[in-house]
Amino acid sequence: MNWSSENSQFVSIDNLQSLKAAISGEELSYELKGMQESEFIPSALFVFNLNKDPSLTGEQAAIETRFHVFRFRKTFMAVPTEPNHIQADPRLKDDPSFIQEQICPAFLNWLLEGMRQAVADGIDYSTGNQAMQDLRRASCHLWEFCDAIGLTYEDGASVKVKDVWNELVKWYREEGYTDRFGKWLIDPPNDRTVKAPRLLMAALRQIFPKLASDKDTGKGRDRLILGLRWDRQDA
Repeated sequence: MNWSSENSQFVSIDNLQSLKAAISGEELSYELKGMQESEFIPSALFVFNLNKDPSLTGEQAAIETRFHVFRFRKTFMAVPTEPNHIQADPRLKDDPSFIQEQICPAFLNWLLEGMRQAVADGIDYSTGNQAMQDLRRASCHLWEFCDAIGLTYEDGASVKVKDVWNELVKWYREEGYTDRFGKWLIDPPNDRTVKAPRLLMAALRQIFPKLASDKDTGKGRDRLILGLRWDRQDA
């Protein structure tokens, strides 16, 4: 498997079942040309370098144990112009002998020391928690919507579907997704918008997987979303 920078960020990596199976150590199979298929159980850490953020939408605990994100914010530049730029030695580009004799040995020593620390102390994934959260939020516009109107998960709380839907329609208009007549102006293929009240529940479960639905016992018998709290004085 290879997830290089050329792959589309429109694919949600937490929905790639073969990758999740490999990370989890489930039994997989491989087949060499002219030979019978064989089974094996992978035991590996998969590392992928990306130039663009991948799509990662879910919030299930299984995702936390399978995927993690580390951001590399420093960039070597011949002429640094930003705080995260590092002065690059021109020999890195034009002098193979310098790379072989000076850079590669130092890099190998750095890798060996990192391996020693990883074996002795493990890998500290907490340093990437914020990057993971930022990535999930960037992959699904409903995070931004919920933040804007004050929707959060809370066991035992409930809100009316029609109230959330009305706020979502308003938010789409204010953010430029639709015009004042409801015509769609923005509809990203990798971040599907919600176009009907009946689709709202499934869409919100992308970010709050424990949500449930029920009917209000009151006079209106409105459809409710169970598990959402609306932090607004007028809600």
